[in-house]
Amino acid sequence: MTAARDETAIADAFYTVLSAGIVVLAGLAISAIVLGMAGQQGKAVAGQAGGIGDAGMAKGLYAFYYTVDAFGDLSSSDPDLVPPGDHILTRTNPGISLDRNSLPRNAPQSDGMAIWAGYVSVRVPGDYIFRLESADGSWLWVDGSLIADNHGVHPPVTVDSAPVHLSAGCHVIKAKCFYTDADSASCHVLIGTDGTWSEPVFYR
Repeated sequence: MTAARDETAIADAFYTVLSAGIVVLAGLAISAIVLGMAGQQGKAVAGQAGGIGDAGMAKGLYAFYYTVDAFGDLSSSDPDLVPPGDHILTRTNPGISLDRNSLPRNAPQSDGMAIWAGYVSVRVPGDYIFRLESADGSWLWVDGSLIADNHGVHPPVTVDSAPVHLSAGCHVIKAKCFYTDADSASCHVLIGTDGTWSEPVFYR
């Protein structure tokens, strides 16, 4: 399989996480989420998670952890690009938050990447700002648009998005974070409106 076909497979599979779920905003209901990702060289790196049921979506996000090539394209703003490496594990996280204490025990200790995928819930329509803090690089997308880019190898740096107008309900969210050393790794997302910051409410 060529590199171009590998990248296409990764992109197609990663979008499955977000597009396979049918969100009914009024009841926060979801019929199913089919989770599938293809790794580099065409290796399968995750199975399925589905059948959440009609009672509503579960809180939290899907989180994927990788080892990656530190010499890969770490500055890319492509949400589906995972530099060559190995998938380590998949789990659910309550939010977009990463540090030495919250990393899974078997997560990469160096040259690691975390990717979160799911939905952010907004109860009141309006203009919202997302605050993205990380060491090293990180990126944040809402409804398919890159709203915060904090790429690079650096100590903790905070980036605020421009105001994003969101309707009431659930919106697709993805985030990606790269770290060179687990001991100094960090990534955190807040949402703000009218000068007030809070933890976003996430669903999967």
